[in-house]
Amino acid sequence: MGTLDPLHAKLNDAGEHFAVFVATTETTRALEALRAVAAETELLAAVPGATRPRVSPIAPLPDGLVLRIDDLSTRVDTRRRVAQSIRRELDDAGVGDAIADILPVDGLHDLDRCRRAVVLRMFPSPAGAAGRLDPEWIDVAADWVFGDQRPESTVRLRVLGVERSVRAAEAAGVLHGCASAHVWCDIVTGNVETRVRTASISFGAAPHVAIAGGGPRCDDDGLVARFELLRGVVRELHEGCAYACVEFETSFADLGTGLSNTEWALEGGAAPNTVAGRLCDRFVPDVFAYQLLGSGHLAKLRVADPTRDWGQPLSDEAFELSLGSPVDWLPTSEVRGDVRGDGWDLLDALLLRGDALADELSRAASEGDLSQREVVPTEAAAGHGLPELDAIVIDPQRHPRRGTRLTVLELAAWLAGEPHTDSPSSVSPVLRVFAGHLGVGLDDSLRQELKPLAARLVGTAADDEREQARALRLTDWLVRGHAPPWLRRAGLTESADRLDGLASITDNTDLVRAVDLLGNAIVTAGRRLEITTAIAGEHADLVDQISWDAWEEAAERSGWIAATEAVLHGIPADLAYAADQRVVECSRDPRIRAELEASSRGLGDAIWSAALHEIAAAAWRGAWDATEDFVHHESTFSMRTALHRSLQASVGDDDEVVIESMLDEVDTAARDALAHLVLSDEIEPDYWKQAVEAASIGEAGNLWRESLDETRSILGATLFDDAIDVARAELHRWLDRAPQLVGRVVAAAVAREASGVAARAVSARAAAERLARGGSEEEAEAAASEAIEPIVTALATEAIAIADELVSREPSTV
Repeated sequence: MGTLDPLHAKLNDAGEHFAVFVATTETTRALEALRAVAAETELLAAVPGATRPRVSPIAPLPDGLVLRIDDLSTRVDTRRRVAQSIRRELDDAGVGDAIADILPVDGLHDLDRCRRAVVLRMFPSPAGAAGRLDPEWIDVAADWVFGDQRPESTVRLRVLGVERSVRAAEAAGVLHGCASAHVWCDIVTGNVETRVRTASISFGAAPHVAIAGGGPRCDDDGLVARFELLRGVVRELHEGCAYACVEFETSFADLGTGLSNTEWALEGGAAPNTVAGRLCDRFVPDVFAYQLLGSGHLAKLRVADPTRDWGQPLSDEAFELSLGSPVDWLPTSEVRGDVRGDGWDLLDALLLRGDALADELSRAASEGDLSQREVVPTEAAAGHGLPELDAIVIDPQRHPRRGTRLTVLELAAWLAGEPHTDSPSSVSPVLRVFAGHLGVGLDDSLRQELKPLAARLVGTAADDEREQARALRLTDWLVRGHAPPWLRRAGLTESADRLDGLASITDNTDLVRAVDLLGNAIVTAGRRLEITTAIAGEHADLVDQISWDAWEEAAERSGWIAATEAVLHGIPADLAYAADQRVVECSRDPRIRAELEASSRGLGDAIWSAALHEIAAAAWRGAWDATEDFVHHESTFSMRTALHRSLQASVGDDDEVVIESMLDEVDTAARDALAHLVLSDEIEPDYWKQAVEAASIGEAGNLWRESLDETRSILGATLFDDAIDVARAELHRWLDRAPQLVGRVVAAAVAREASGVAARAVSARAAAERLARGGSEEEAEAAASEAIEPIVTALATEAIAIADELVSREPSTV
C-alpha cells in the first residue's frame, strides 16, 4: 500500500472522533481553508450503514484553529481524501507552511471524574441553538476561574474536546472566541484531586454559561461558601439573563453537557435542556436551591397564588427565589429529596411535563416569543477568537488578560494573533505610541471611535523611512494643526494665519520659519499670560494654578501628548530633554527672555542651538564609547585609560582636575564643530576628521592630539586605526540622521510651549474674570475649562483622523 504521509497516518490512527488543528498566526486564511475542509468532509460518502460525518464550527486556540470531525468512516481512501483536502486547502489559502495536526478529543477527562461541585448556570433569552451568550458573562466566568492568578500562569482548557494549557492572559480570549463560534469550551484551574474552579460555555439545545467550584477536598462549608459567591454573581449579572440556577452536584461530569440529570425529567418532566433553551422565560427545567426568574415566571406564579410573596425582586424584570437552606441541597443531605419535592409543589405552575412540551413550543412560536432563527456562528470573528466587536469597550488602562474591556493596542494584538500585550510587534512603533496615548487621553465616547482603527493598525510595522515619515507628519500636525487654534483663541491671529500658510514643515526652510513663528508667538502669549495673572491680584496664584490644570487636561484630551510622544519616539532622551529645558527657560524666565530680545537671536535660535549641541555631544560620546567597546573586545587594553595616562604624561601633572578641565575644553571644541556641521551645506562631511581637527586647536588641543598619537603607539597602529574607524562610523550614524531628529525635537518643543502658553492665557483670563465677578474657585475652574473646550473637542476629532490617515497612506505618500 506504500508509505503514508504523516498526516494521513495520523488520520488512520485517529478513530471516528478527532480534531484537525492548524497552528498558524494567519488565522483569516487558515479559517478559509478549514471551512473548505469542513464542507468537503461533510460531502464524503459514508460506508453502508455508517453515519454521515459531522463537522463542528471552527474554534480558536491561542496558537491556531481547530475543527472537530465526528463519525468519519475509517476507510483508508476516505482518510486519504481528508488528508489531501487539508493539504490542498491550506496551500490554496496561502498558508501551506502552517502546521496541520490530528488531535484527540478526550481532554480534561480527569475533570469529569472530579467529585463535589456547586454549579451556576445562566441562560439567555430563549433562542434554542441560536442563543447568544452575553460577553460580560464570559468576562465574569473567566474572572471566577483565574481572576486571582498572574497573567503568565497557565490554566487548562478544553475546546471541542481538545485539551490545552494556555497563559491566563489568553484563556478568556479563547472563551470569547468559542462563544462567537458557538463552540463548547471548558476551562479549569486548581487540582482535580483537591479543589478546582471552572467555567464552561455550552451550545446545542440550551446555550448557557456554567461557572462551578468545589472538588473532593472541598468540605460542606466550602461548598456553601462557593454557593453564596455564585449567588452574588447572579445578582451582578441578572440583567439580560432569562433564567439562572445554582445547584449542588455530585461531580463536574455534566458541567459542559447541561441539565442532563435533573430529577424532574425522571418524574416525567419535559426535557430540561429544551425547556432551558426554548422556554426558560416562562417555565423552569427543575427546582434548585436558588433560581433567578423573570416577569414571565412571576405572571404564572401570581395566577397560581396572587397573595404569596414570590421571592426577592432584583429589578422590574427579575427576582430571585431560594428554596430551603443551601445545606439542605448538599449531595450528602438527608432532606434533599424532601426539599425538592416541596419545591415541585411550590413551583408546579412553572414545571412543564413531557407530554405538554410540543404544545408549549408551538404556542411560544405562534405568539412570536420564540426565536426560530438559524444558527449563524461568527466562527470566532474570522478566527481571531474575538467576541462580537460591538461588545468590546476600549479602555484607557492596560489589562492583565483578554476580555471585553481592552486598550486599542490590546485589541490590535488580539486581532493580529499575538499574545496578550499592549505593545504588539505587528504595529508601527510610531503608531503604537500615538494610538496608545490617544486611548488614554481621549474622552470615553471618542475613545470608542478607535475600535475600528485597531484592526487597521495590524501589519503597519514598516522600515525606518516610513516611520520617520509618520513622525514628521505628526510633527507637522503639532505645528500647523495643533498650535494655530490655540494661538488664534489667545488673540495671536497673525501668527496663527502665518502657520496656516506654511506648505509643510517637512521642508527644512518651512521648518525653520515655523520655529521662528512659534518662538515669537511664545513670547507674545507669555506676556499676555503674565499681564492676566498680574491683573488677578490676590487671586494670581490661584489663576495660575487653574490655567495649568486646564492645560494639562487639554493636552491629554486633545491628542497633544499622544502626538508629542509619537514624534519623540526613537529620539535620545537627552536630546528631547535639552530642547524642552531650553524652551522652558526662554519662555518662562524673564531674565533669559530679556537677553534674547536684546540680542539678534530669537527664541527659536536658542532652541536650535541647544538641540544641535546636545546631539553633537551625544554623537561624540557615542563615538568614543564605541571605540572603547571595540578595543576592550579585541584586546585587554582600555582606550580611555591609555589616552588618559598619555595625557598625564604630556602634561606632567597627575592632578585630575587639570586633566578633566583640558578634556572638557577639547570636547567642547569638537562638539561645537559638529553642531555647526550638522546644518552646513557641506556634502558628506567627514565628521570625525573635522571634529578631531577642531579639538586639536590651542594648548589643550595640542596636548590632547599628542596624547592621541602616543595612544596609537601603545595600542599598536592596526588596533588603534581600526578603533578610530569604528568611532568614525558611529559618529556618522548619529549625525547623518541628526537634521531630521533635531528638526522633530525643536518643532515639538516650540509647538508644545506655544500651544501651552496660549491655552493657559485663554483659561487664565476666563478664570480671572469669573473670580473678579465674585465667583468661587470651582466656578473659575469651570470657566477656564469652558473657554478652551471647543478647541479641545475639535483637535481630539482631528487626532483620530490623523491616526486613520497614517494607517491608510502608502509609504511613499505618508
